Amino acid sequence: MPYNYYTVADFVLDESFQAYVLCTNPEAVAHWTAWLTQHSDREQDIRQAAELIRLLTGPKGERSVPNKEAELRRLIEQLPPARYPPLPPRRNHPAFIAHRFRSGMRTIAAVLAVLVFVGLGWFGYQQYRQSGLVVVHTNYGQHRTLYLPDGSQVVLNANSSLRYEPDWPEGKNRQVWLEGEAFFHVSKRQAAGRPVKFTVLAGELAVEVLGTQFNVFHRAEKTQVVLEEGRVRLRSVENSKSQLDLDMSPGETVVFSEANRVLSRQRVNPELYNAWRSNQLIFDNTPLWEVAERIQNTYGKTVTFADPELMNRRLSGTIPSDDLNRLIKALSRAFGLRITEQNDTLRIESN
Repeated sequence: MPYNYYTVADFVLDESFQAYVLCTNPEAVAHWTAWLTQHSDREQDIRQAAELIRLLTGPKGERSVPNKEAELRRLIEQLPPARYPPLPPRRNHPAFIAHRFRSGMRTIAAVLAVLVFVGLGWFGYQQYRQSGLVVVHTNYGQHRTLYLPDGSQVVLNANSSLRYEPDWPEGKNRQVWLEGEAFFHVSKRQAAGRPVKFTVLAGELAVEVLGTQFNVFHRAEKTQVVLEEGRVRLRSVENSKSQLDLDMSPGETVVFSEANRVLSRQRVNPELYNAWRSNQLIFDNTPLWEVAERIQNTYGKTVTFADPELMNRRLSGTIPSDDLNRLIKALSRAFGLRITEQNDTLRIESN
C-alpha cells in the first residue's frame, strides 16, 4: 500500500494505523513502528493523525466547546497541505488513482474528524495537549487490554489509569505511570546488543524489568508488586524519601507503604492476585476488610460493617467478580452474610 502518498486524513481512516495508535494490535504496532523509523520525514503528519485518532476514541469531556463553529473553522485551517513525493506520470497508474480518490476524501475526512473532536469536548483535547502523554483510563467495573508501542501487553483493572509516551524510539528506556492496578506482560527488547529497560512508576516505587509478567497495585500510598514470571528490580524513584533497591523472584510479593516507609516481602501464590483478569476473586484466609477494600476500588462503593468484628472474619473460596450484583449474591450465599445496598453504600452484617 502506497503509504508515502498518505495525507493526514488517510492515516486517520486507515484501520491498521488506528490499531497502531491505540495499541490494540501487536502486529500493527510492529508494522508501523518499523515504517515510521524509515520515514521520519512524515513525523508531523503522523503525530497530527495520531492525535486526531486518540481524540476520536477518547472519553467524552465534561465541558462544552465555546463557539463550536469558530473552533471547527480554525482546526480545519490548521490542517497542513498534503506532503507526498511526486506521483508517477501515468494517469492510469494504481498509485495515481488511489491518490486522486484519497485527495477527494481528504477534506471530508478532516471535517468529520474535527466535528467528532468538537463533540468529544474541549476539556479532553486540552488535557492531552498539556500532558503530551497517552492516558488510558478504566471506569468502575471495567477491564481493558491494550498494547504499548513496543508490543507489551497490559491488562488494566477497574478504576485505574496508565500514562505513557506515544512513541518509544529504538534503544530508549521504556516508561509508564500507573494509578490503580494492572497486569504487565513485557516484551523483551534489545539495542546494540543490550537489553532495553522497562519501568513502571507507581507512587514512590519504580518497578524495573527487561521482559517478564507481573501485577502492580498502587492506591492510597500503598504499592504492591506480585511477580509471576522473570525477574524485576524495585527501587525508589528520584526525589523519594525512601531508599530502596531490591530484586524479586517469581512467586514473591512486595508491599510498600509510603505513609510509614514499611516494606514487607513474602512468598505467595500469584494466582490469588492475578485472578481479577478472568473476573474472579480468590480468597485464601482473606480478612473481610480486604474484600471490602477490593469492592470499593473496583466498583466505587463505600462498604460499612454492622459489627466491627466482622471486618476480621476470614474467607476462603472463589467467587465471580464480573458484576457487582453477582458478587454480592455470591458473598452472601457462600459466607452467610447479609449485604444490603443503598445509593452508593453497601452494608455487611451477619445472617
